[in-house]
Amino acid sequence: MRSHYDSELDKWRIEQKLYQKKYNKSLLEQSNNTIKSELKSALYEIQERKPKLIQMTNILFNDITIEALLFNLTHNQPNTTLSTSDAGNMINRMNYQYLSNVNQLWDGDTIQIDRKKEGSFIIKNARLTISLMIQPKTFDDILSKK
Repeated sequence: MRSHYDSELDKWRIEQKLYQKKYNKSLLEQSNNTIKSELKSALYEIQERKPKLIQMTNILFNDITIEALLFNLTHNQPNTTLSTSDAGNMINRMNYQYLSNVNQLWDGDTIQIDRKKEGSFIIKNARLTISLMIQPKTFDDILSKK
């Protein structure tokens, strides 16, 4: 899979460089506007055809932060399962933001995330399945603390 992508990307780069050289030459030679326009359109079209690496992503997580979960739902895989046989650890780390976002995802709501460094992104049509297993004693301990 990766070697196919690398091969396609190499071909794309050669084609892109070829048209870039032709376009630069037309600028230097002050070719007519029709030729410049055609070459410019070809460069835009080539840019649209740039090969994209298909990421194989997890759809099953057992220990993930809310930030990583939201990022994964937006950028990698909109359908994810959160499953763990040690939910006590996860529940102890959950905060209001985590529960609020998970609840919105479970309801199928659209969520807008705004971050200082990563910028904004929107989660639409995401599907989140949650399967948590916890020992009764651990569950009782968590409930007694909160």
